[in-house]
Amino acid sequence: MISRIHILEEARHISFARAELPRSVAAASRAGLTYHRLLIARFAFIMSRCLVSPLVYRSVGLDPRVAHAAALANPHHQQAIRFSGEKLVACLTDNGLIAGPGRAWWRRSFLTS
Repeated sequence: MISRIHILEEARHISFARAELPRSVAAASRAGLTYHRLLIARFAFIMSRCLVSPLVYRSVGLDPRVAHAAALANPHHQQAIRFSGEKLVACLTDNGLIAGPGRAWWRRSFLTS
């Protein structure tokens, strides 16, 4: 029962955010929009790199740096990241928040191609 309530509350928060986002983007100044595009892109890059702890590699006897580099070069890993962010990327793209110089960060995060 508690998990059902939690899921409903999270869905409510997401629907509120999806409704509020276009209003916030429309009210933003050009400089503010540029700043937020870059900030969101940088955050997306950082989060995409934090999905797997280096300790996981060490715990199975691998050099964390080498294993992490191998994972980042793996097309399956890149595709899994892209798949996990599809809905978020679509929402941000629809609202004009994935554009401009921040696109390089999005490509490096593997969330867009």
